[in-house]
Amino acid sequence: MGIKRAWKAGTVALGLAGALTVGYAGPSSFAATEVTIRFVNWESGDHTEKPWVDDIEARFMKDNPGIRIKDEPVDFSGHLHQLVTECAAGDCPDVAEAQGNDIASLASAKLLRSLDGYDKAFVGTLYPTTVDRATFNHILYGLPWGFDPIGFLYNKELMKKVGLDPNAPPKTIAEAMRAIATAKQNDPESIGIGIDTTLRDFGVDAEWPYMHAFGAEPIKNGKPDADTPQMRAYLEWVRALIKNGYTLPGKKMGQFRIFAAQGRLLFLEDGPYFKSVVQGMNGALTDEKLYAAWGVTAIPGGPASGPSAGSSDHQTVTFAGSKNQAAALKFMRYLVADEYAIRNFLIRNGDLPAVQGMERKIPELNNPIALGFLKIGGLVVAPPYGPKYEQAYPPIMSNVQRAYSTNDPVAEIARAMQTQLLDVFSK
Repeated sequence: MGIKRAWKAGTVALGLAGALTVGYAGPSSFAATEVTIRFVNWESGDHTEKPWVDDIEARFMKDNPGIRIKDEPVDFSGHLHQLVTECAAGDCPDVAEAQGNDIASLASAKLLRSLDGYDKAFVGTLYPTTVDRATFNHILYGLPWGFDPIGFLYNKELMKKVGLDPNAPPKTIAEAMRAIATAKQNDPESIGIGIDTTLRDFGVDAEWPYMHAFGAEPIKNGKPDADTPQMRAYLEWVRALIKNGYTLPGKKMGQFRIFAAQGRLLFLEDGPYFKSVVQGMNGALTDEKLYAAWGVTAIPGGPASGPSAGSSDHQTVTFAGSKNQAAALKFMRYLVADEYAIRNFLIRNGDLPAVQGMERKIPELNNPIALGFLKIGGLVVAPPYGPKYEQAYPPIMSNVQRAYSTNDPVAEIARAMQTQLLDVFSK
């Protein structure tokens, strides 16, 4: 998985209201005039996930013989660039997967169709925080596909082994640091914590809850605000993690999962998909063993803020240039709310459905990991996405990397981050 992401829909929504009831509407009436929906997504670019996507697409087409789905896999890291490039050439798809800042970027470029006014009864069945993250400038532009808060995974077996209480995960960064120090002392081969410090927009998404704990907001009220005591404290913390050997520098969040699968990792920031990925890496890690070994809670708080969670929600969006709006919306809604699609893709992939209360209908969601992520879903703090975000993340994450890879004073690093952000926002 990855983690993230000006048509007035009122008239279309009214026209669809009768057909698009809450949940999947069933067989389609499009058969008389067949249309083809181009669906750009990174899920089918993964060899494990592709059969699941193929399956739910085939089911949709079977029930909707007048709609064909043309699946177009894309690499997660390059998906936004590809969408912008295709649209610049006048070749926007009908539907695309989105995450993070995608909706803000695409909406700012006037490439997306607004969903404002779209079936409010249906939208009301979705977790409000997921709807918020599909909204930009108070306008709904997407339907949330996967509800994927980033939480704090803790290894209960390793905690017990090194003398920590497995039933008392850290609630503050100070507590986490003490726990990691204890683990390293008693098991030097263990890895203390997995955090994403990569130079990419998702790096900011993943680090934002930790910055939030220190009160650091490099972008605040639409302006750069990086040269602060709070940012300096956060940078000192990142430096201490690397200096003390508590984490591995420059790693993606997903690159720590192999150590989790091996039982060598104490703490990890990750999303609900942690379960399916780690079990795929270690076939001996049955559900029973996984639940015994791992728990999930909120990301520890700090001097400025209490525990929180990050965001890696996935959305589906449709484009202003699409000539197949009714069919596109029908497919988007199927992905989001149909029980077959939820069971056979989202749950297999480890995502949580955005539809509230599905854990009461689908037994597979009644497990400690899924319920733990649902519990922290209301604590999500996300960066202030906007048209400058794609240009703003390199100054933020490159200076985070500078903090742990050099001995430069953190005050100088925070000033450099601020200067570089001011340059971005001045253009």
